[in-house]
Amino acid sequence: LAARKLGELSQVDPSLEQMGRLLEECQVQLEEAGREIQSYHRSLEDNPERLQEIEERLAGINRLKRKYGGSVEAVLERLGEINDEVNKLQAGEVRLADIDGELPDVEGKLSRQAADLSRLRQECRRELEKKIVAELGRLNLPGSSFEVSLRRRENPDGGLSVGGERCGVDESGVDRAEFLLSANPGEPLKPLVRVASGGELSRVMLAIKTVLADVDRVPTLIFDEVDIGIGGRTARMVGDRLKIVAGRRQVLCVTHLPQIASLADSHYNIRKSTKKGRAAIAVKALGEKERVEEIARMLGGRKVTSVTRRHAAEMLEHTD
Repeated sequence: LAARKLGELSQVDPSLEQMGRLLEECQVQLEEAGREIQSYHRSLEDNPERLQEIEERLAGINRLKRKYGGSVEAVLERLGEINDEVNKLQAGEVRLADIDGELPDVEGKLSRQAADLSRLRQECRRELEKKIVAELGRLNLPGSSFEVSLRRRENPDGGLSVGGERCGVDESGVDRAEFLLSANPGEPLKPLVRVASGGELSRVMLAIKTVLADVDRVPTLIFDEVDIGIGGRTARMVGDRLKIVAGRRQVLCVTHLPQIASLADSHYNIRKSTKKGRAAIAVKALGEKERVEEIARMLGGRKVTSVTRRHAAEMLEHTD
């Protein structure tokens, strides 16, 4: 109707004829769009399950956004980091597989080295025992016996096969060493930690350190009250052995015996006091005269006399 009306009017105004043609074209396009919409509408299906799936996925995306920065970009960045970690783990699994392949050769080498080390220990322990017994004699423990017991480490989970025997292993090998001592003739050998008195234990440890001084890598040895339970001639013997060790290692010795203190190259006096409600420690290096006074005090107690001073001076003169 509109087109017919425009046709009538176009006879009066030619421009209206052009508008009519545009309207006709629009009508054709609208009809075509309508057919396409109807076709798309017929293709749609009512699928509640798909809708629920989409809603759940959107909810999951929103949870990820809240957890990893509040945006899809942040989530994707985190995803990239996770992928990098996964790649590293996968590379680690490949390396682990390579290590598993190398393991038999490494275990074989370790077994041979552990067996060699165990054999050397068995060969050397007798010589070590003899030297330590000799040192114990010099430390006034005559008639004592000393033995090194070597046993393979137990490993209930299998461990390492050494010479056909399964045993545990660590960085020190497959052997467990235990020191056995008999301080008096006729007594059975027993573990050192169970049979030695305080003074005996100090002397045994000094004997061990003296024997091992040439091969021990420890540069400084500290003996804390190695004089426990000893005195007189034994104290002097202990002091002599300490001086021998000090010729090859730095030795720090805490002692209350003048026989030992008089042999030191340097003498420090240590005193404990209370200042402002707190314990305080003072350490003072003693000069020659101060050292005579301190040795005299160790000899005579609180009262220092001319006799104890003379005795102290004589002890310091005869330190070789």
